[in-house]
Order: sequence, then structure tokens, then C-alpha cells
Amino acid sequence: PPSLTDQSGNLGNAIAFIDANIDHYDHLVQGITADTTIFTIPSDQDGVRYITEHLSKYQENYRIYIVAHGEPGGLFLGSTALSLETLEKYSWDIQSWFSPRAHLTQSALILYSCNVARGQEGAEFLHQLRQLCGVAIAASSTPIGDATKGGSWDLDQTTDPMNVVVPFRPCIMEAYPAVLGSIEGRVWDDANANGIQDDGEVAIAGTLPDLLMPGW
Repeated sequence: PPSLTDQSGNLGNAIAFIDANIDHYDHLVQGITADTTIFTIPSDQDGVRYITEHLSKYQENYRIYIVAHGEPGGLFLGSTALSLETLEKYSWDIQSWFSPRAHLTQSALILYSCNVARGQEGAEFLHQLRQLCGVAIAASSTPIGDATKGGSWDLDQTTDPMNVVVPFRPCIMEAYPAVLGSIEGRVWDDANANGIQDDGEVAIAGTLPDLLMPGW
């Protein structure tokens, strides 16, 4: 498993994209470490294209963080989804995120999204994404967020041996108050963080757009 550290050392440029659809996203924005440039993906824009546009302004990108809602084999960025079904559509974008020589550095794509690496779909998604971006990827097969609701900040799946540099201050991660899930536009207080609306889990109206799926 990857080791976790909040010390960036000399790994170079770090850029974080936090989706505005994330519950309490402003809490995470405030907790980004000083060496990381941050952008918030607007909920009404194509998030993949938004990332591409902003990364084009930087000559070198060594670490890119994406913080967004996810499901096994996909994540949700602004008004669109990046998944096994859309990777081909966005192949040019993803290939442009890192420089051609990024594989010679400690460059990495780090995904903080619930369950994105879970199961066969998750493994295939990471495999194909790795082929497109050309750098190591770290992601989670479990919920992300509040430990009291079954979440954590551990990224238990990587495509290559790597050290994961955490972009958030520890106090911010400890204080993050939620893990939410939604299916087909329904949102509820997912108390056991299993991505399923069990008996007794109360629906929450209007928290996330219909696009979003289980967990982060």
C-alpha cells in the first residue's frame, strides 16, 4: 500500500482541483497545504475540460489532485462524468495533463473520490487512466471522508509503487463532517457509508445534483 505523508519535499508543482459539488467543499479549500495551487471546479461546467484548460497554463505538473464524488470505475467533475464509458471521449485531455517526460519524475495523479478503485470496474478504470496520463495513480476503493461515518483518507490502491503526498492539513481532514451517497439523483445521510439507502437512512433534498452517484 502507499505510504502517506504531509511533507512535500522537493516534488515540484502540486495542483488540486476540488469539485464544487462536494459537500462542505469550502472546508477542504481552506485546508489545502501552502505548496499546492487550488482550483474549484464549477458545478455547471465540464470538469474534465476545466482541468485541461487550467493545466495548460503550467509548464510542468508533478502532482495533480482531484477531489470529487465517485463510484466504482468513475468520478464526477462539474457537470460531467469521467468513467470507463467516457475515457475515449476525453483521451486527448487526459494525455495533455502531464508533460511527455513526466514518467521520468515522481509525477502522480491522486484521486480523492469514494470507491473509484473498487472491484473490477475500478481496477480497469485505473489501468486505462494510467495508460492515458502516463503517470502513477493513487485512488481509494472505500469511502472518503468522516471516520465516524465509515470514511477515511487512505488511498489503498495505486498503479505503481509510490508515496502519496497528502494535500490537506491533518486538522482539516479530521474535522471534515460528512460522507454522503446518492443513486439516480437521490441523496441521503449514508450512516454506514455503503452507498445504499438502507432502512432508517433519511433522504436529504437538494444536496447534490442528479448526476452524482455513491459517496464521494
